[in-house]
Amino acid sequence: MLLILSLVLGFQLPAQTQLSLTLGRSQQDNFLTHLNVSQVVNDRLSLGFSGQFGSPNLRFIEAKPIQDEGYAVSLALPGSFKLTESGKTQVFAFFQLGYRWQGIFDPDGNDMWDSILNSQALLGEIGLMVVRELGPRLNLQSGISFPIAYELQPTRLFENMTTLIHAGLFYELESSALLYLRGTMGPSFGASGDSQKFLWSVQAGMAFSLSGSVQSFTFPTL
Repeated sequence: MLLILSLVLGFQLPAQTQLSLTLGRSQQDNFLTHLNVSQVVNDRLSLGFSGQFGSPNLRFIEAKPIQDEGYAVSLALPGSFKLTESGKTQVFAFFQLGYRWQGIFDPDGNDMWDSILNSQALLGEIGLMVVRELGPRLNLQSGISFPIAYELQPTRLFENMTTLIHAGLFYELESSALLYLRGTMGPSFGASGDSQKFLWSVQAGMAFSLSGSVQSFTFPTL
C-alpha cells in the first residue's frame, strides 16, 4: 500500500510517511475499522490514501434501510492543509474524495446465498479543524465538516448531506507515535427525507510516523 501511495502521489518513501489505524462504532456501523496512510509533503500539506470497512448497523440502499447485516467498504483520497498557526493553536482545512460499496448477501432470506443487494456511491467531504496544544504531549482537536454521499448504483440519488461536529484528544506516546480518541455528531438529510436524520461516531486509534516525529494533523473520517 505504501508503494502504491508513493507511485500515485509521486513521493519517495519513507520520508514523513504517517500511518493511523482506527477502530470504532457509529450510527451507521456496529463496528468499523479505518486505515489511513498520509504523506507529509511540507509543513503545511498532507495527502494520503484511506480505506474503511464497516459492519452495518443502519445503512440505506435506494433509500431503503439495511440493518444489522451486510458490509460497507470505502476507499478515499484525503488531505489536509494548515491555514494558519498562532502560538499553541493551528487551523487546518481538510478534504477527501472517496467511493463506497455496500450491500447484503441473500436479501430474500432463503438461506441459498443466491443473490446480493448492493449499491455504490461517490463520497466527498470538506471541513475545518482547530488543533490546540494542551500540554507537551496532549492536543485537543475540534472542528466541523460537511460530508456528502451520492448513490450511483442501483439508482442515482442524493443519499446524504451531513453537518458533523468533530472533537478529539491526541496523546503523544513518544516522538513517533500517538494515541487518539475522537467523536463526531450532527444532523443529516437525504433521499427526500428517507435516509439518516442524524449521524454519530466514536473512535479510538493509534498513529505513528515511519520517520521523524508525528506532527499534528487531521484524521478525516468517512
